[in-house]
Amino acid sequence: MNKLILPLLALALNSDLPPQTPLQQILTQVEQQRYVNTHPSPALIPTGVNLYIQQLPSSISGAQQIQTYATPGAQYCLIHLRQRHYKESLKDNPQAMHDILTIQQEIYDILTSLPPDQKKVYEEGLTQEDFNYFMNSLEVIQQKYITLKAMRTPQNQNSTTTIQQQIKQLQTIEMTTLGAAAVLAREKKVILYPAEAEPADLTPPSSTTPKMEQREHFVLEQIVKNQTPLAFVVYGASHDFGDTIELWNQSHPNAKFSFIEITPANYNYLKTYNTFHQ
Repeated sequence: MNKLILPLLALALNSDLPPQTPLQQILTQVEQQRYVNTHPSPALIPTGVNLYIQQLPSSISGAQQIQTYATPGAQYCLIHLRQRHYKESLKDNPQAMHDILTIQQEIYDILTSLPPDQKKVYEEGLTQEDFNYFMNSLEVIQQKYITLKAMRTPQNQNSTTTIQQQIKQLQTIEMTTLGAAAVLAREKKVILYPAEAEPADLTPPSSTTPKMEQREHFVLEQIVKNQTPLAFVVYGASHDFGDTIELWNQSHPNAKFSFIEITPANYNYLKTYNTFHQ
């Protein structure tokens, strides 16, 4: 069958053209449709944060799943790194502590692997009220590392081995209790932002609650307030930013969000909570 006949038939079956439409006009319609198919509307061409989504690698060190949701015309993109975080009730549970350490190390790898080099990270559980105290604590830990490393001497191998063990122990405690984002902030590799309006109950709920949605909404407000086009958000996996973003976009047409959700490689609770729609 002539290659021209197939698009003509498709056009005739699916168009409102009158039966006597001249062949030349039909041909023009076909060419227009072919142009539309190969030249997307400017509104659909990725720009800004959506270009970041388009260029995101299909695999990232430390991640088992990457889901992307591009909103046309979005001014912001929230990148949710699904974490498992430390809780006092888990400190005597070796398996839980091991899982937390593993996942935080993977979040460290993910944040290190992704562009841009200087990321802005919103940290779950961190409020503006305790932000300065938290950052000062990171400086104290940094000075502890500097002191320990300065004590290493080639002349005293036993002392050096002991110090190395102390450094490793400190690294484990820091990564487990404070998390990957805090470690990267101490290393001056990310810029940390508070992500809570008030101290949060980090106990995982049985289902999404209004309180969780309020916390997620607060994060979106802070991202827009701080003008953070690419916002990395380290939050627990039970949070459904997809639904919150969908509602936000409906009421904020000039400050829309796209969305990326990243699950660490060893997260054993792989469940997609969001039902995000553009």
